[in-house]
Amino acid sequence: MKLPAVNAILGSAASFALLHCVGIFHPGSLWGTDQLHYYGWPSRAVFACSVVGVCTCALLPGRLSRIDIAVRRLTRFFAGLAGPIKSLIPLAAFAALAYGFRVREHTLGDSVVWFRNLKNSNDGGDGWWANAFGFDSLEHVPTNEFLDYFLHLQAYRLGNFAFGWSPADAYASLSLAAGVLYVIAAWKIAALLGATTLRRLTYVGALLSLGTLQLFFGYGESYTLVTAAAAFYVLAALGRLRGGCRPIAPLILLVVCCALHLMALSLAPSYGYLAWRRQGRSGRAMLERKSVIAGIAVIGGSIALYLYSAIYPHNLPLFTARESGTYALFSLGHGALLFNAVLLVSPLGLVWGAQGLQAVGRWETEQWFLAWAAAGTLGLIAVHNAYLGGRDWDLLSFPGMFYTLWGLTCLAHMPNGGQLLRQVRLIAVPIVALHTALWIGINADRDRALARMENLLPEANQPHHYRHFSQGFHYFSLAGHEDRAVYHFLQALSQLGPDEGDFVAKSRQYGKLLGCALVKAGRYA
Repeated sequence: MKLPAVNAILGSAASFALLHCVGIFHPGSLWGTDQLHYYGWPSRAVFACSVVGVCTCALLPGRLSRIDIAVRRLTRFFAGLAGPIKSLIPLAAFAALAYGFRVREHTLGDSVVWFRNLKNSNDGGDGWWANAFGFDSLEHVPTNEFLDYFLHLQAYRLGNFAFGWSPADAYASLSLAAGVLYVIAAWKIAALLGATTLRRLTYVGALLSLGTLQLFFGYGESYTLVTAAAAFYVLAALGRLRGGCRPIAPLILLVVCCALHLMALSLAPSYGYLAWRRQGRSGRAMLERKSVIAGIAVIGGSIALYLYSAIYPHNLPLFTARESGTYALFSLGHGALLFNAVLLVSPLGLVWGAQGLQAVGRWETEQWFLAWAAAGTLGLIAVHNAYLGGRDWDLLSFPGMFYTLWGLTCLAHMPNGGQLLRQVRLIAVPIVALHTALWIGINADRDRALARMENLLPEANQPHHYRHFSQGFHYFSLAGHEDRAVYHFLQALSQLGPDEGDFVAKSRQYGKLLGCALVKAGRYA
């Protein structure tokens, strides 16, 4: 049992690295591991040599011991990170790193829409305090993420008044601030789950190497604050399970998460378990029984499927696609989307959790809580219509933190948990960190980010004419790319059939933008 478990960690990490090599040649179909496609051969060689070196250490246990000794010596400083001065050093280092490699191109998703809404919602008064907490028009306020939008609007008003900020600056600043909070939460979560300094560093390293970290590098979208708040929800919930936190704290944080974005409702199953589990209760809690879980899955799944098909506004058809170029819920296209989304964040936490399923009868309370959190959030992205494809990675990345922590706790409670966590620390975490660093480097470079966008746009769950429209609008927003915009708008018009829904409205929209692009390109004839 010991050797297969170790091999599973090494094998999954090596396979993850191998997919990056395949992604060089197939960046569209493997956009979850396509990072090396946008770098030259020197960077690819460094990545390959690093992976080979890390994996070789796994085959030489003596080398692992020496590395562990070196890591222990280098991390003795972090053992006393309780002092305020010492705590500021890693936080300042992270903030500086995030600012230096912040996102440079904000046309990769809905960022431009949010920036425009902020600008339209700002009253333009004489000072920030003039109508500081009001809205000129409620049409710009998204109901599913009201608190997130409100906080960004106030940051923009204050920053614009004091420093001349643009909406992009407001989003970038809150992104960096949320990143600092996420690091604090990650360290405190690790303190609850890890008894030794090295074990704490394993948990922190796993959380700070996830692709989710991209949210905190100046990202201009609405998923940064809710992710940081969700980390504190996990911290409060784990503290409650250990009797060190008041019962109301996790509930308050869950409400805050839902106010930031309604997708946090997917954490409700985890809070249901938390509320049901009473500290010190003898025997297994009801929500830990297989029969109860099976009943919840059948009844809850049936109700959820009905509500999803009949009420949910962004649902997918179950088996048959609505239009050419789109896909259904139970289709290879949707499966490929989810596969790539997990690859982008990191699939290894799911592999680690799968090893712990064999010991489900001996799970501890924190394993159950994290399993419910992972199940709820994974269920959300499994049925969501991510119609922008890879550009919706931010929403699809929400479960990453939960299933990674669940996987780590499963490994930690196995008989050879110490050895397994050492494998994670010295093999898996470096490989995932390389993956995330490459991706952050792409978004910190305008040319690489635009090149990656060209590969993501055709993967959207949209009709062919809308894909061309998206590409045309993307190039229309960029100076010097007017001819490409004209080409894609022409293609959108030519592929828009008269039987399409809203044919007249879409024809006018595409035609108007085509005319604007022609004028912008100077092609008046």
